[in-house]
Amino acid sequence: LRKQLKAKDQGNKTLEDQREAEEAKMKGYEERLSEANKASQIKDQKIKELVNEKQELKKAAEKAEKEAASLQQKLTSLDKKFESVRERKEMLEKQLGEASAEAQDDARRVLEKERKVYEK
Repeated sequence: LRKQLKAKDQGNKTLEDQREAEEAKMKGYEERLSEANKASQIKDQKIKELVNEKQELKKAAEKAEKEAASLQQKLTSLDKKFESVRERKEMLEKQLGEASAEAQDDARRVLEKERKVYEK
Protein backbone atom coordinates (compact mmCIF):
# COMPACT_ATOMS: atom_id res chain seq x y z
CA LEU A 1 0.00 0.00 0.00
CA ARG A 2 2.89 2.32 0.86
CA LYS A 3 4.53 1.50 -2.42
CA GLN A 4 1.29 2.30 -4.19
CA LEU A 5 0.95 5.58 -2.24
CA LYS A 6 4.57 6.42 -2.95
CA ALA A 7 4.08 5.65 -6.66
CA LYS A 8 0.86 7.65 -6.62
CA ASP A 9 2.67 10.59 -4.94
CA GLN A 10 5.42 10.38 -7.53
CA GLY A 11 2.82 10.27 -10.28
CA ASN A 12 1.12 13.27 -8.72
CA LYS A 13 4.47 15.05 -8.43
CA THR A 14 5.20 14.29 -12.07
CA LEU A 15 1.77 15.58 -13.02
CA GLU A 16 2.35 18.67 -10.83
CA ASP A 17 5.73 19.25 -12.50
CA GLN A 18 4.12 18.86 -15.93
CA ARG A 19 1.33 21.26 -14.91
CA GLU A 20 3.91 23.81 -13.71
CA ALA A 21 5.89 23.38 -16.93
CA GLU A 22 2.72 23.89 -18.96
CA GLU A 23 1.83 26.96 -16.87
CA ALA A 24 5.34 28.38 -17.43
CA LYS A 25 5.00 27.63 -21.12
CA MET A 26 1.58 29.34 -21.20
CA LYS A 27 2.97 32.31 -19.29
CA GLY A 28 5.74 32.59 -21.90
CA TYR A 29 3.14 32.45 -24.67
CA GLU A 30 1.02 35.06 -22.91
CA GLU A 31 4.04 37.36 -22.50
CA ARG A 32 4.98 37.02 -26.16
CA LEU A 33 1.36 37.57 -27.16
CA SER A 34 1.23 40.69 -24.97
CA GLU A 35 4.46 41.99 -26.53
CA ALA A 36 3.11 41.25 -30.02
CA ASN A 37 -0.11 43.11 -29.17
CA LYS A 38 1.88 46.10 -27.91
CA ALA A 39 4.01 46.08 -31.05
CA SER A 40 0.86 45.82 -33.16
CA GLN A 41 -0.71 48.76 -31.31
CA ILE A 42 2.46 50.83 -31.82
CA LYS A 43 2.47 49.88 -35.52
CA ASP A 44 -1.22 50.76 -35.84
CA GLN A 45 -0.60 54.13 -34.13
CA LYS A 46 2.30 54.90 -36.48
CA ILE A 47 0.15 53.95 -39.47
CA LYS A 48 -2.60 56.24 -38.19
CA GLU A 49 -0.08 59.08 -37.75
CA LEU A 50 1.29 58.54 -41.26
CA VAL A 51 -2.22 58.51 -42.73
CA ASN A 52 -3.00 61.77 -40.91
CA GLU A 53 0.27 63.30 -42.10
CA LYS A 54 -0.49 62.19 -45.67
CA GLN A 55 -3.94 63.81 -45.46
CA GLU A 56 -2.42 67.03 -44.11
CA LEU A 57 0.15 67.05 -46.91
CA LYS A 58 -2.57 66.42 -49.48
CA LYS A 59 -4.60 69.35 -48.10
CA ALA A 60 -1.52 71.56 -48.12
CA ALA A 61 -0.76 70.54 -51.72
CA GLU A 62 -4.34 71.32 -52.78
CA LYS A 63 -4.16 74.69 -51.05
CA ALA A 64 -0.83 75.43 -52.75
CA GLU A 65 -2.29 74.45 -56.13
CA LYS A 66 -5.27 76.77 -55.60
CA GLU A 67 -2.95 79.58 -54.55
CA ALA A 68 -0.74 78.95 -57.58
CA ALA A 69 -3.79 79.07 -59.87
CA SER A 70 -4.91 82.30 -58.23
CA LEU A 71 -1.46 83.82 -58.62
CA GLN A 72 -1.36 82.68 -62.26
CA GLN A 73 -4.69 84.45 -62.87
CA LYS A 74 -3.37 87.59 -61.21
CA LEU A 75 -0.21 87.40 -63.30
CA THR A 76 -2.25 86.99 -66.49
CA SER A 77 -4.39 89.96 -65.50
CA LEU A 78 -1.30 92.07 -64.77
CA ASP A 79 0.23 91.02 -68.10
CA LYS A 80 -2.91 92.20 -69.90
CA LYS A 81 -2.90 95.47 -67.99
CA PHE A 82 0.80 95.94 -68.73
CA GLU A 83 0.19 95.31 -72.44
CA SER A 84 -2.69 97.79 -72.41
CA VAL A 85 -0.55 100.40 -70.66
CA ARG A 86 2.33 99.77 -73.09
CA GLU A 87 0.00 100.24 -76.08
CA ARG A 88 -1.40 103.43 -74.51
CA LYS A 89 2.15 104.70 -73.92
CA GLU A 90 3.09 104.02 -77.54
CA MET A 91 -0.05 105.79 -78.74
CA LEU A 92 0.68 108.80 -76.51
CA GLU A 93 4.30 108.91 -77.64
CA LYS A 94 3.12 108.86 -81.26
CA GLN A 95 0.60 111.64 -80.52
CA LEU A 96 3.33 113.58 -78.73
CA GLY A 97 5.60 113.16 -81.73
CA GLU A 98 2.84 114.34 -84.06
CA ALA A 99 2.01 117.23 -81.76
CA SER A 100 5.67 118.14 -81.58
CA ALA A 101 5.92 118.08 -85.37
CA GLU A 102 2.80 120.26 -85.63
CA ALA A 103 4.19 122.62 -83.02
CA GLN A 104 7.44 122.88 -84.95
CA ASP A 105 5.50 123.53 -88.17
CA ASP A 106 3.43 126.18 -86.36
CA ALA A 107 6.59 127.75 -84.98
CA ARG A 108 8.16 127.82 -88.47
CA ARG A 109 5.04 129.46 -89.93
CA VAL A 110 5.02 132.06 -87.17
CA LEU A 111 8.72 132.73 -87.66
CA GLU A 112 8.19 132.91 -91.42
CA LYS A 113 5.38 135.45 -90.96
CA GLU A 114 7.46 137.48 -88.53
CA ARG A 115 10.36 137.48 -90.98
CA LYS A 116 8.10 138.65 -93.77
CA VAL A 117 6.70 141.35 -91.53
CA TYR A 118 10.22 142.35 -90.49
CA GLU A 119 11.41 142.44 -94.10
CA LYS A 120 8.63 144.83 -95.06
